[in-house]
Amino acid sequence: MDKCTNLILRFLLVFSGFIFFNHQSFAQNCGDVDFKFEIKELTVTFKGESKEIVKDWFWYFGDNAINNGQEVKHTFEKNGEYNVCLKILTTSGCIGSVCKKINIGTIVSSCDLKADYAFKVEGTTGVFTAKSNDVNAKYYWQIANQTSQYNGIEVKIPFEKAGVYEVCLIALNQSETCKVLVCKKVEIGATCGWEADFTYENDGNIIKLTAKSTVGDAAKYYWSFGNGATGEGSEVKYQYDKAGNYEVCLKIVSGILSNTAGTACTKSVCKKVTIGTSCDWEADFTFENTGN
Repeated sequence: MDKCTNLILRFLLVFSGFIFFNHQSFAQNCGDVDFKFEIKELTVTFKGESKEIVKDWFWYFGDNAINNGQEVKHTFEKNGEYNVCLKILTTSGCIGSVCKKINIGTIVSSCDLKADYAFKVEGTTGVFTAKSNDVNAKYYWQIANQTSQYNGIEVKIPFEKAGVYEVCLIALNQSETCKVLVCKKVEIGATCGWEADFTYENDGNIIKLTAKSTVGDAAKYYWSFGNGATGEGSEVKYQYDKAGNYEVCLKIVSGILSNTAGTACTKSVCKKVTIGTSCDWEADFTFENTGN
């Protein structure tokens, strides 16, 4: 069996066979799968995420096209709304799936606009800060399945209750000939009486991360390293496969039920880190004392 035939058969197994023969496993999303995407004209870059070790990543783009891999690019033929689905098969044999509707807009001029955003959570309020390579860019914010919209490079968005929300940033260049859409899932928790932060040290492609929180052992610490990999613990080390810029996020879930809703308190913080190789030169200086 050639590689192409094998891929098609595995794809059909995940997308169809398990629906009929193991529907319960298929629907439970045991891999905690998610994906991010960035739109540039008609081309979209997709990146899958999972807390499990994934054997296969399969994509269905809503236009009868398919692909596989953790990170893929797809070019749509025309503007419109598409239901994009990612399904995974983990090494333990479980199936995870997630689908999102994405809108391919009418702005089609080429550009080099790049955008992203960082956020922090303060109780049931999220503080979102946009950034891009265009100092004159315009920024618009929207919460999935909600009608309220916000604009500005930094916004504070109140949420009615704790939960997980998909927050999308739309960045436009000054002439409004190019747009970039960045969506992330943000976990909003109840009001916490403590702060979340972390420090890091990196040596070459290895990074050491240390959580900072007053809750100590009464909390659980979850890390995402910006490349689909995850970790757990108040102090972790991770080695990247290659140099680059990564968004590292820490989520702290307190075991202290300190809020009136009676649920555990959650806070998240994300930072951009640059991973590079070690320098092959040394720094030093000399001096000469010539008197007073």
